[in-house]
Amino acid sequence: MKEWHHLLPPELGGTDSDDNLVLLDSKAHADAHMDLFRRYGNGNDLAEYRRLMALHEAEQRAVSPPPSPSTGHKLKGIPKKPEHRKAISLAKRGQYVSDEHRAKISASMKGNKNSQGHSSDEYKEKHSKRMKEAWVDRKARMEALWDEAEE
Repeated sequence: MKEWHHLLPPELGGTDSDDNLVLLDSKAHADAHMDLFRRYGNGNDLAEYRRLMALHEAEQRAVSPPPSPSTGHKLKGIPKKPEHRKAISLAKRGQYVSDEHRAKISASMKGNKNSQGHSSDEYKEKHSKRMKEAWVDRKARMEALWDEAEE
């Protein structure tokens, strides 16, 4: 899918004239917004980058052939690769899940070997520590992006 992108954003004085617009696919459009974020530090460009990357991922999945129904049972219990988990996370971002649906998900996960022990105090403490470390790391990366954008 192609979208129009302002070479000079409207908030910086850009217009909707033909010489300020370019037609880009979702990946190139996302990259353009990341470039704008790095240059000017506008959080809206970072949000647009994330939205467009999720759109790009969805487009890629739509092009890929669906998995064979007979292979689903073979993958049960096998951990997903990091890039697969990231794609799922991007696709699910911003979706609302009702309490009823949450209960169904919870019921379906009972007995799942990938989530055994997640209610133990040891697991919760370890997970809490990892999450705090991840937030510190994320904050440092965002500050680095802001510093880079200021240069």
